Amino acid sequence: MLPLKRAKEHAHFSENFSDAKDVAWYTGPDKGIYCVFQQGNTHNRVFYSKSGYWEYTLMSYPPSGLRKDVKDLIKENFKGYHISYINEVRSDSDEPVYIINIENGDFIKVIREKGENIEIQDSLEKQLD
Repeated sequence: MLPLKRAKEHAHFSENFSDAKDVAWYTGPDKGIYCVFQQGNTHNRVFYSKSGYWEYTLMSYPPSGLRKDVKDLIKENFKGYHISYINEVRSDSDEPVYIINIENGDFIKVIREKGENIEIQDSLEKQLD
């Protein structure tokens, strides 16, 4: 449970994540706080500013949790790759930002998708023994 002086965060969290399991709260280096918890197959981190306002939520989950339209966009643009993991960032922005790991036999790519715009953030060649 949060200290009383952190009631703003608690109210937001209770309203938005009532079914959260295994919730743990931490103080960040900027004196803001964040919490970590599970919801099904999704690992969540919710970040609040020093003054108690929600800043963003980071959700990590397997490919089965990704929206179909985003999956289709990735498959269309990266033929021969499969999606291995997703990080989704939700903030005040209209749309979530997806940081998606994709891979094939030779490469692992980290791509960023927002509103059907895709950028390759990193491309790593797999080391084959």
